[in-house]
Amino acid sequence: MNKTLLIIKHEFLFLIKRKGFIIMTLVFPLLALTAIGIHQIIQSSSDTRPTDKITIGYVDKTGLFNINTPYNQYELVEYTANEEANKALVDGEVDEYVIIPADYINAGVIERYTQKKELEPSPGISWVVKDFLLNNLLEGLENQEVQLRVKYPLSFNTVILDEVGNITDAASGFSAFILPVMS
Repeated sequence: MNKTLLIIKHEFLFLIKRKGFIIMTLVFPLLALTAIGIHQIIQSSSDTRPTDKITIGYVDKTGLFNINTPYNQYELVEYTANEEANKALVDGEVDEYVIIPADYINAGVIERYTQKKELEPSPGISWVVKDFLLNNLLEGLENQEVQLRVKYPLSFNTVILDEVGNITDAASGFSAFILPVMS
């Protein structure tokens, strides 16, 4: 056997038998899962209580978004100009506002203005704005099933195949990641 391979094998076996390596191999996935959990808790929590109304202003420069569906804890308020919405945000009348630009249909991008420092909008706010946009875009469409399919386009059902193409009972998705770490 080549001396280099012998040295590599010896060093590898020596390394994996060390306490530090074994501890970090077990602790690192737990630290990663803890960090993910903390991130999710921080993202889902906000400085408002669930019973408080969250007011979202919007400025529609396309002229297409005039149907305002009521939402439980969210309220959408239309403004005619950016300055008006900005003043409402600074004065505390709205929690944040979005501007739907004239080229929204082509670009699909809206601008969001807030005074909170956060990585991304809360899932609730994202859902409300998305639902508001979809309700207005799909207004003329009479087929309810097509409207639902556009709003909720897919749900994956993953099937795992073995090497020869037969269906296996192997876990997929998040459980495929967690189960090996936990065992």
